[in-house]
Amino acid sequence: MILSRMQRARDRRGAIVVVEFAVVVSFILMPLLLGIWELGRILELQQVLSNAAREGGRIAAAGQATSTQVAQVVANYINQNNPNIVINPAKLTITIQNLSSPGTDPSQANQLDQIQVTASIPFSDVRWDVTVFKPLISPNTIVTGTGVWYSLRDQTYPAPPTPSYQ
Repeated sequence: MILSRMQRARDRRGAIVVVEFAVVVSFILMPLLLGIWELGRILELQQVLSNAAREGGRIAAAGQATSTQVAQVVANYINQNNPNIVINPAKLTITIQNLSSPGTDPSQANQLDQIQVTASIPFSDVRWDVTVFKPLISPNTIVTGTGVWYSLRDQTYPAPPTPSYQ
């Protein structure tokens, strides 16, 4: 009889420990899971910005578009291809630089000039349609995507030389 009471008391202590563990683990795992989710969101945003910059670089490399037109392509890509992300367009910064000839518009680039397109935005100015909590990442964090292309503009060649035997 005494042995069975001691056995039951031990079983109850084990049950209490299991319940305490479940409560403590939930408080430990919740911030960890929210942090992983937030990290996934920032990586998704960086991928979107990188894809938009790459698309803008592709347009700029053709040598037919001005910086303003390239910036519009980047902004359109971000707004049209990402239904989960809502970006404040006033806070989106798009820069187009000719790294080989600074200050030159992409439409005036020479063949094989490096053209860099960068899109960046503060993380605090991005809203997800599925957000259910306040962001864990600092609002001062700037997320950036960059694409670098070589200009594919055709070179102009002089008139063919006239043969000397004429």
